[in-house]
Amino acid sequence: MISTNLPLTVATLAALVAASANQGRAADRATASEAGPPAAHSVEQTLAAALPRLGHRNWIVIADSAYPEQTGGGIETVYVGGDQLAAVKAVLAAVDAAKHVDAVALVDAELAAVADDDAPGVAAYREELDKLLAGRPVDKRPHEEIIGDLDEAGKLFRVLVLKTDMAVPYTSVFLRLECGYWSPEKEARLRKSLERGPRGGKAFDDD
Repeated sequence: MISTNLPLTVATLAALVAASANQGRAADRATASEAGPPAAHSVEQTLAAALPRLGHRNWIVIADSAYPEQTGGGIETVYVGGDQLAAVKAVLAAVDAAKHVDAVALVDAELAAVADDDAPGVAAYREELDKLLAGRPVDKRPHEEIIGDLDEAGKLFRVLVLKTDMAVPYTSVFLRLECGYWSPEKEARLRKSLERGPRGGKAFDDD
């Protein structure tokens, strides 16, 4: 009798375990649903904490909602939610107000070719973005090239990704930070001076 009932007992235990697991998953889903979306951080507060620590060769990305969370050790993703153009404006204002950094903007070359029929609102977005970036250095390159540079930078330097609720493709704006008090032109003059050496002689004494 014992050997006859054993398979039934095992089957019953397995059913109970499965039912318990299903109930646990259902409870987890209910809890997540009640909690709602993650709380958004303020763009201004995030920058106030991060920008003093950022400098030349760091990046700030103002990303659309489908932008992936990257695994690079130097890449930090912060969900700020809200309107992406408003976030771009806030970041540019913060960079302009900081004396120690400047920025070169990089945008996806694909953005110019996205049709409004495929992504409603993209034409109006392009116009507003052009206004925000007017007078600034802008580098338009294929998305994968920009991501490749960002991945490389993230191996040595911090990258701050501010993720918004934007739902139009190829709208992420990448800001590569530069030194605010030392321009590329000054750096070029310095390099030429080092090549010539002081007063046209050697840059350094041999001894």
